[in-house]
Amino acid sequence: MKTTSSAPTLLRTALAAAALLPFLSFAGTTESASKAVQPAAVKEKSEFDRLWSLATLYKDPSNPYVQEVRIFGRLHGNWADEETSKGDWEGFEARRVRAGLAVKFLDGFELKGEYRFITSNEPVVGLPGLTDANISWSIDPRFKITVGKQLPPFTDEGLISSNELLTVERSNVANTFWLGEDNYATGVSISGVAGPWEYYTGAFSGELNKAFSRFESGYYYVTGIGYDFKKQLNFDRALFRIDYVHNDGDPGNDAVKPFSNTVDLDVVLRKGRYGLNATVIGGSGIGAQPDVWGLDIMPTFAITKKLEFVARYTFLDSAGPGGIKAERRYENVVPGITGARGDRYQAIYAGMNYYIYGHKLKLQTGVEYSILDDSSSKDTGFNAWSFVSGVRFSF
Repeated sequence: MKTTSSAPTLLRTALAAAALLPFLSFAGTTESASKAVQPAAVKEKSEFDRLWSLATLYKDPSNPYVQEVRIFGRLHGNWADEETSKGDWEGFEARRVRAGLAVKFLDGFELKGEYRFITSNEPVVGLPGLTDANISWSIDPRFKITVGKQLPPFTDEGLISSNELLTVERSNVANTFWLGEDNYATGVSISGVAGPWEYYTGAFSGELNKAFSRFESGYYYVTGIGYDFKKQLNFDRALFRIDYVHNDGDPGNDAVKPFSNTVDLDVVLRKGRYGLNATVIGGSGIGAQPDVWGLDIMPTFAITKKLEFVARYTFLDSAGPGGIKAERRYENVVPGITGARGDRYQAIYAGMNYYIYGHKLKLQTGVEYSILDDSSSKDTGFNAWSFVSGVRFSF
């Protein structure tokens, strides 16, 4: 299906927002340059360092019983303007409001709990607000075991915390295959880092229960292994990682996407100011879900220490009709698109990140053009211009 659309005030707004960022960056660069001429014997803590350190309520590694108590949380907000061939939408979203407590004790154990107070503008009440609720043990970075409610990592964007995403929102590749940040699962996992190697494996209940699983459905498991070739390639980072997810196909497995087997290859490269994240992924569908494969390519460039340019190309292809959904944010919120499905999806994104205090406090803005093709008779295809800006605060 061929679709057409235009980008009226959207591009002007995006360009105006992006144009402001270099001035902010220039101010930050000037400040860092003036500090560079000072003696560097002892680096003093900044006001941001002192402010964020307040989140550590107690710390004493010599205490044999309790070594650390800290609070953590995040406050994320988005403003979006969606202009599509099927209608428009504009609005603000309180994207994530969470807070939690972590306690390290008995020289190796950590008890962690986090509560989601608001998600997508909706207050959360009671046990459904639990995200992380687990206990872990590790005395060596090569081995860590975690038991309880947790979010299994999978795909490049799924491996990254929402606090540290390089784009305002994850791509439609992650939306199609990744388990989803609302799908915290009850299970057990083992992970570790040994030199250039890293690994993860875990088994989880397939039931999406907002508290803890009742184990009334099937299961799924996730496993992955990666190797960092930075020494061989003379890069700052050169991670190659492969992940695999198996869904046993139980009809009650609503905590995992409807693919029986999914394989994902991720590459993360960093060299000076330049970076590249790439994903190639494919899954064999269950039931009415056709097989789907896709890729993400995301180059980055650090203009200054505070200002970063990010681009992304997304491609998805379905072996049958209706295998690909519209992107959750924010194509799917347009009334004329909600629930739309097609068999091929493409998107191009360009955006800027301004780091006020690293990933802990940053501003993000981006423009994306996307096309969903639908070869069936349902005519659900569309094209869309998306402009999204966000603030990310975490501690």
